[in-house]
Amino acid sequence: MNKKILVIVSGKLEKIKEFKEVGEDLGLDVTLASFSDVNYSSFEHSGVIFIDSRSAASYNVIYFRMVGKRIEDASLLALYCKKNRVRVVDRVYTSELLFPSSIAKSIENKKLIEAGIAIPKTIYGSVSLIFRKAKKEFGYPFVVKSTSGRKARDAWFIDSLEKEKELVKVLADKEKSGMRFFGQEFIKAGQRERVLVIGDKAVAAITRPTKWRKKYESREVKQNPEGVKSQIRPIPSEYVSLSLSATKAVDLEIAGVDILRQDNTDRLYVLEVNAAPSWKLIEKDCNINVEEKILEYLAK
Repeated sequence: MNKKILVIVSGKLEKIKEFKEVGEDLGLDVTLASFSDVNYSSFEHSGVIFIDSRSAASYNVIYFRMVGKRIEDASLLALYCKKNRVRVVDRVYTSELLFPSSIAKSIENKKLIEAGIAIPKTIYGSVSLIFRKAKKEFGYPFVVKSTSGRKARDAWFIDSLEKEKELVKVLADKEKSGMRFFGQEFIKAGQRERVLVIGDKAVAAITRPTKWRKKYESREVKQNPEGVKSQIRPIPSEYVSLSLSATKAVDLEIAGVDILRQDNTDRLYVLEVNAAPSWKLIEKDCNINVEEKILEYLAK
């Protein structure tokens, strides 16, 4: 059998063009790619990692020629190859943890998708691919976020072609420096719930207005223009079940799970699972000592 070989590199393919030329001389099926070609979506072939438009699982061997700043993409690809028994050279990329999902939202989202957890429709890949696919699949508005997930600071709301043109160049420049992004459909939800999970228990929950709630009209937003800030007690069973499942899916024991309830359908979505959640507001609203709860769990 003529093995299908992929040689992948950080940066331009010019660095590895000799592999293609020599492969042709040897009669080998060699493909060249850049780590910036790594992509997936939650709604097309869910769970499949693509290199450009071809499944990574279609290759027999993938050679990581140079990872460079693309460690996030390399981790995502290495994990997928390990699960699908695609040989990766060198073995270090599958035998050692490169980039945990607690740091990279691209890997967190992938784990949630694989576990069947409902998240907003998601596209991961290059900036150009995200904008191209988001317009086609979601239409305006949609949201683009950095995979670093820094407390919503790196999140952009795109509601027009003008806004898109303004942001494409900005994000493409950030991409060159190593930042990675994903696009998501905009869920019309006036409130955002956070459930604190410790071990196998949802110990507390609060609700807060969403960042872009005034970007659209709904009955819920009209009734509460400024939104609600309070604890949720008791925590609805559906929130408990979803937050525990999401925490388990991303291999965490202590997490803050952010949930959206879509205004017009009441459908629940997991927005993110934070490995190091801030709990000052939870302590304030719910009158609990989170450090105490965590230490009690650790002492078991």
